[in-house]
Amino acid sequence: MVRQAHPDVGDRISIDLTVKTQLSDEDLHRVVQLVRDRGQPSILPAAFRAGEAATYLGISKSAFYELIKANPDLDGAGIYLGGTRVWPKRFLDQWLEQKQGHRLPKLVSGGVLITAK
Repeated sequence: MVRQAHPDVGDRISIDLTVKTQLSDEDLHRVVQLVRDRGQPSILPAAFRAGEAATYLGISKSAFYELIKANPDLDGAGIYLGGTRVWPKRFLDQWLEQKQGHRLPKLVSGGVLITAK
């Protein structure tokens, strides 16, 4: 193990690196920034609330709700855990793969769905 300290944080944070996976100064700076910002590495949850699912899919929360209305399979995938509705990450990944090559309805101002032809 090689122990490196980042100049921005001095001795307060050090990162252990194996010799064969040396990080560039830029990558090391990114890791330090993530640790500083979050305090710990983030863990990707197995299921997302509506807003988190929307962010995961790269759309707005309101667009996610419109997709739920337009896609019964997406609506049916939502499950309740302790009173909170969540969508499993695995289902969202599979749903996206199935939709590749298909045009989804386009959302326009006001949440109106226009079907792609």
